[in-house]
Amino acid sequence: MLTPPAGGPGLQPVQPRVRVLFLCTGNSARSQMAEAILASLGGSQIEAVSAGSHPKDLHPNAVRVMRERGIDISGARSKHLSEFAEHRFDYVISLCDRVREVCPDFPGPPARVHWSIPDPAAEGAADQDNYPVFVRTADELNTRIQFLLYAIEYSQTSSEDLDMPSDLTDMVSVRYMVDDVDAAIDFYTKHLGFTLRMRAAPAFADVVRGRLRLLLSGPTSSAGRSMPDGTVPAPGGWNRIHLIVSDIAAEVDRLRAAGLAFRNDIVKGPGGQQILLEDPSGNVVELFQPAGG
Repeated sequence: MLTPPAGGPGLQPVQPRVRVLFLCTGNSARSQMAEAILASLGGSQIEAVSAGSHPKDLHPNAVRVMRERGIDISGARSKHLSEFAEHRFDYVISLCDRVREVCPDFPGPPARVHWSIPDPAAEGAADQDNYPVFVRTADELNTRIQFLLYAIEYSQTSSEDLDMPSDLTDMVSVRYMVDDVDAAIDFYTKHLGFTLRMRAAPAFADVVRGRLRLLLSGPTSSAGRSMPDGTVPAPGGWNRIHLIVSDIAAEVDRLRAAGLAFRNDIVKGPGGQQILLEDPSGNVVELFQPAGG
């Protein structure tokens, strides 16, 4: 089960340390913040560094936003990516399109990842009006880095440990928007027989049952971003996952005794019986007993 130890996400001790290089153009804001966040979240099993194709002075708002998160980067210096040309990394992560185009080949080779994140320094001078852009950038980096840590941890865990196919294309994946990722994890694992595969709360979690993979996306996840017309993805609706049960009446009694909510009563039809269970966010789970079952 991929869960973080108490106190936040992290990795089980492995040797050697996982080395990650973040790249952007100036190495003055995005990559510096990414390096600092990963170093903080990853602990001693992660080595994070950063560089730029055209280094410039560290941006004061990058220092400020990190300080407010309890991380001091005031002593960091901007570095040219050529400093690391002969270094080996497990991951090289580019944070802008411009640096991806000029990124050299590194020994190894490392896994190449691209996150297209707008430059917060492009919004203007280092003042109060500009600062919220840096806050949003740091929030996005924090979420992405949590996913990165769990991807690293998952890559070090065998598929046998998770009792699931090694190739996710062999699974059926369904995404549910949820209000509270931790509450959703508890609901699906405690009551419906799912196993936690990955936890990156409050943004995201991944639970599995057989070949069904349920992606639980919170309001701060990428899936929770507003649409071009301003519509915000939300839980609810009528589309649902469909779980087969052998005794629907007994299952309903068990779940009602646990205090869970149903949207209707058992409905009988030619094909069998069904009822709609609601998760803590109001998403529907259909329990279905086939006719003759």
